[in-house]
Amino acid sequence: MSFVRYSLLWLLLFSGFIPSMLAQEAPLSLWLEEAAEEWSGEEAEGHDAEWEALSYLREHPIPLNTATWTQLKQFPFLSDYQIDALLEYVGEHGPMQTLGELQLVRGMDWSTIRTLRPYVTVGEPSPHPSRPSGRGKQELEARLDLPFYTRRGYEKWFWGPKLYQSLRGRFSPTSQLLIGVAAEKDAGEPWGAEYNRWGYDHYAAFVQGQGRGVVEQWTVGCYRASFGEGLVMGNSFLSGKSFSLTTATYQPQGIRPFASNDEVHYLQGGAVTLRPAPGWQLTALASYRRRDAIVEEGAITSILQTGLHRTTTEADRKDTAAMYVGGIHLGHRTLHTHWGVTAIGYGFDRPYQPSRSGYAFYRLHGRRFYNVGADYGFRYKGLVWSGEVARGTRGWGIVNKLNYQLAGRARLLLLHRYYSHDYWAYFAQSFAEGSSPQNEDGWYLAAELPLSSRWQLFASADWFHFPWWRYGISAPSRGIDLRTQATYRPADSPATFSLSYRYKQGKRDVAGTKGQEITPVRHHRLRARGQWQSGGWTLRTTADYNHYHHLQLPATQGYQLTQLFSYASPRRTWSVACQGTWFHTDDYYSRVFVSEPGLLHTFYQPSFSGHGLRGTLRLSAQPFSFLTLLLKLGHTRYFDRNSIGSGYDLIEGSRKTDLQMQARLRF
Repeated sequence: MSFVRYSLLWLLLFSGFIPSMLAQEAPLSLWLEEAAEEWSGEEAEGHDAEWEALSYLREHPIPLNTATWTQLKQFPFLSDYQIDALLEYVGEHGPMQTLGELQLVRGMDWSTIRTLRPYVTVGEPSPHPSRPSGRGKQELEARLDLPFYTRRGYEKWFWGPKLYQSLRGRFSPTSQLLIGVAAEKDAGEPWGAEYNRWGYDHYAAFVQGQGRGVVEQWTVGCYRASFGEGLVMGNSFLSGKSFSLTTATYQPQGIRPFASNDEVHYLQGGAVTLRPAPGWQLTALASYRRRDAIVEEGAITSILQTGLHRTTTEADRKDTAAMYVGGIHLGHRTLHTHWGVTAIGYGFDRPYQPSRSGYAFYRLHGRRFYNVGADYGFRYKGLVWSGEVARGTRGWGIVNKLNYQLAGRARLLLLHRYYSHDYWAYFAQSFAEGSSPQNEDGWYLAAELPLSSRWQLFASADWFHFPWWRYGISAPSRGIDLRTQATYRPADSPATFSLSYRYKQGKRDVAGTKGQEITPVRHHRLRARGQWQSGGWTLRTTADYNHYHHLQLPATQGYQLTQLFSYASPRRTWSVACQGTWFHTDDYYSRVFVSEPGLLHTFYQPSFSGHGLRGTLRLSAQPFSFLTLLLKLGHTRYFDRNSIGSGYDLIEGSRKTDLQMQARLRF
């Protein structure tokens, strides 16, 4: 390794950990990063809608003294117990005078408080500090991405230019009405030509109104829906295992309007939520939308999830199938109990007949389907029991959880889930080891323990069993997932330190044996992180080590070291963030994940395998109160290859550079 590379590594290491010997609050992006990283073990892309929702809430803080249970439920990092405790505190002690009173609320630990503070206020709703009074009710964003490289597909297959374009808008003519629109064109797709004669490739829009009296809310256009524990309708925020108990607790949010660049995960039609009596809620929804699909001999063989229409083949599969959905949810909530019933029916305009060989033998197939579920919850002092039982056209799904709040703000969670091997639930999203709640039985035990005012410990264990085959495993199997993380915050210091470890054991087929040989797989992950924040400065250093061992093959390893520097001016009129990453992995299985500073309302966390460097520079400026400009430049250099990617996405060479630009108007 050259002297320059050695110097860069030492600079990354010491520039972060020396200042970080000093600790402060971690921003919400860290909470989202850890949750997203565990999402099916894949890259955390496709969560822009969730990030956009949180960004919007940050710019429109909720007044705690008048907040409702529904409003507080929008924050995925708050548990039901904490929401109830907040409402009880205000009811018993009157309006909060400062946000410091959050420390007096039962069940509120310092980690949750520091994440919540930017999103709430103790006064009346007020404009965001960067926006003058009376402005900001209307917002319009435009984004343009320019890659300084050419993928193989542009030689003769892609129809459009290599620019990515998107538009987003939110308009609030009155306090009771919200309108949202979004339009997007991926790189390689034509604009205003060929099949896109109406301009962009993807459009999404909604109109949402806040009703009066019995009508609580109504939505027309694009939206998402989630109820109960997600076993029937689970199109909600990230949920699953991470180094936090919050993500293991599903957060249903009812109907949420949708105007984002995600071309797949949303409904389209109308929904209305009624409050026929105090404590009661009734929601009805209907949806009809075209879906990208492969259709052969009059039957759907695959529902596509990419949203890409760059080639003739991809364009021919656009909107080739139709899907309809209808459903209802009835719920009742008191201070200590809640219950609900959710029922949906859905289907396609033609038979859905995917491949059903091997691990996919029990995959959903047919034309019309239904799911019915009953969710429930009961709280007594520090104990909360909740769950859901659901039935599908085939199979069952069951989730039960016991949350216990100990003295000293320690928390315990015991969760059991059972999803039969043939449970069909197209819209389900709930706690699972796999990518969907099907073919799984398991127990999850986790604890958050504040050892002192400076130390916090998290530990969890998950034992899971798959009754039928899974992708890469041609037999029923078992596994275990162990995690622990220690977080340290020195007294009177703007820094935090954390050290986390994860051990996961399962089974996989031996390559080339066609499932005749199956051996254990062991995966170790170790992460150390230090962060320092003071004034507008933020320094953060992250170091990862991965060890992956398929017992009949040599073990592989992966490393990464990332340093972030950022500064925001006192009035937030401009900011700069610079991040550098060195990574070295033996293969894909030992790959590493790295979160990057992104544009407004975006969250980007790519994975890297191989050996190389990644650098990003993000600049933000607000020359006028109504205008925000952002620029992000990213460059990746590999030392172990002469080309990047494969197929249509192949890039000749070992380097790739991207430029992203964004402008936002508020008026």
